[in-house]
Amino acid sequence: MQDTANNVIDARLSEALGAYFNGVTLKRSVGDCAILSGVRKQNGAPVSIYTPHFNAAKDDTISAEIGKAFATYDKLGHPRLQATERLLTSRAFKKTPALAVLACPVDAFDEAFDTLPVEARLTLFDQVLEGLAALHGAGLIHGNLAPEVVRREAEGSPARLTDLTFSGDRPTTVTGQPPAYQSRHVINAAQPRAEDDVHAAGMLGYRVLMGPEGPSKVLTGAPGADNEAIVAAILGEDREAPTGKDIFPEGHSKADQIARLLARMTGRLANAAPYSNADATRRAFQSVLSGQAAPEVSAASVATAAPAASAHAPMATPAPTRKGVSPATALVLFGGFIVSTAAACYLFVQNGDLTAERDLLFDRYREQVRKFDAADAAHGALRAADKALTLGIAEGAMTASTEAQAAAEAAKAALSEADAQVRDTPEGAETLAVAALADAQSALGLVADARTSAASAKDASLVAADQARLAATETDAWGAAREMALNANTLFEGQEYASAASIWGEAIAAYDAVTDAARLAAEERQSEVASFAGEPDPAAAILAKSYTVRGDAAYGEGRFSEAETLYQAALTALSTERSTPEAVSSAETRSVTIGDSAAAMSAAVNLCLDEAPIDDSACPSARPDGEAARDAELAPYSLDMTEVSAGDFAAFVDATGYRTEAEANGKAAIFNRLED
Repeated sequence: MQDTANNVIDARLSEALGAYFNGVTLKRSVGDCAILSGVRKQNGAPVSIYTPHFNAAKDDTISAEIGKAFATYDKLGHPRLQATERLLTSRAFKKTPALAVLACPVDAFDEAFDTLPVEARLTLFDQVLEGLAALHGAGLIHGNLAPEVVRREAEGSPARLTDLTFSGDRPTTVTGQPPAYQSRHVINAAQPRAEDDVHAAGMLGYRVLMGPEGPSKVLTGAPGADNEAIVAAILGEDREAPTGKDIFPEGHSKADQIARLLARMTGRLANAAPYSNADATRRAFQSVLSGQAAPEVSAASVATAAPAASAHAPMATPAPTRKGVSPATALVLFGGFIVSTAAACYLFVQNGDLTAERDLLFDRYREQVRKFDAADAAHGALRAADKALTLGIAEGAMTASTEAQAAAEAAKAALSEADAQVRDTPEGAETLAVAALADAQSALGLVADARTSAASAKDASLVAADQARLAATETDAWGAAREMALNANTLFEGQEYASAASIWGEAIAAYDAVTDAARLAAEERQSEVASFAGEPDPAAAILAKSYTVRGDAAYGEGRFSEAETLYQAALTALSTERSTPEAVSSAETRSVTIGDSAAAMSAAVNLCLDEAPIDDSACPSARPDGEAARDAELAPYSLDMTEVSAGDFAAFVDATGYRTEAEANGKAAIFNRLED
């Protein structure tokens, strides 16, 4: 079969897809995959189906790599990517995997997009980076990023990334990506990487902020350039990146920072390496939006950077800046001055009262030093507690669990009270700050515990989902369990770890219920087969045994619905009663005419001469005489109404001792027969 636009998958795969979807047609071919469109039979949902196209499917290694990528994508469940509808893993898809995702029919870049406020367009850009970051974190590459693949499931819903390449980790033609969004590496090597996704996202940023002609202006300096001119510009010398004024003619508070960000994404920022992945890019973008300078980090530091703080986390209050010499230092200097001049004062005054006043002054000096030391200790404890609390809130202490939230709230209250007391009673403030630090550290530990527990629940949910998917066909209960798991994914992304773990626990119970129901149904049919007491037809008994053996194998592998179907087929076969067909016989010899007429034989010769794809010399001049019409005597014979089964033949051999001619002549090997 040729890999053409109308014929991209083989007939067997097309038939297998037809069992799940109606109206399967080719949508487009991207990378090593054909993207098909169809409608889910069970619920009528429109879907897109990824499967290796015909040429890729011929290579088992490529198909296996694409299958692994499908499985990784299926487990992501990220709200900025197309939602997985079904990962097809039955035997029909072992060689050619298939992944069905919910269709996203609404174009994010519609006619009204460029009329939206700047902040709304920047929100869409952030959603694109969020989806890319999720892919890169899972080791996947989009490879086909352009405005056309940023879509929505419905009007007003958040954007999702669609139409991934899935190229099996080999060079491939990215058929869907416009040249304006391809990097120099993609054009030369045809194998997209994470940094090429970031480059495409940068060009998409120019499209978001500068309109449909933005990428053309950036690459060629003029709108409306054709693809040949755009490719030449990409492979030639880079033009200077647009400035903040070029991108925001009407002005914007973050114009220059956003311009630098996009320049770096597309490799046009001097003395700065391009971002290596979307996660680093998004963190830099969020730093720009939050008012902080976007850090110029290297690829190595990106890999080891700590998680970004939550956008809602309160920032630590900086300690007030003091100018000149601190009061503590001044007192120390003053005390030193007094000590150095004490003897002179004594010799000069020679008065006991002055000595007493001097001692009182020293006592006051020591008390002030003690207070300043206590204040410094309190400030140090406050800074440590504030830092720990800020980190805890950024890690999700206010949402991870009720225990973590309570610890964080206690730390906030103690920190606030300590801050109020630090001037007047520094010792008490230090005690409160130490307590706040302990509560903040407790909150951090509780967040880590909740995150670990939620991650374990997620892993267990994935295992239960795989078991349920193997055990039974999808039902409403299976769909409800999957919906729970997707909701838990959203909660986990929002750092609501305890809630996510609870929902995943409910999903596990629902998946287990699906598995248990399928297992019980299979065991019930298995028991019925084992206890069958009738006398079936011998051939039916052999067929039933075959079904039972296959059913046992499916049951052992956890494919309970398949096992139930096979056990039911065995029961149906066993229910076929032994039948004795009524014999129809005649003892008369009949005269019949066999062979062809002369006209028919002549027509056969002419057919060879006129139609056969061989030389005329190879055609016979006439048919053999033995084929001519002639009379023959037909002796009486018997014919069963049904085919002779293996069981019937075995009974005949046992009853008569019959041996075939092949056996008699030593030309057949004898094997043990299957017992009825």
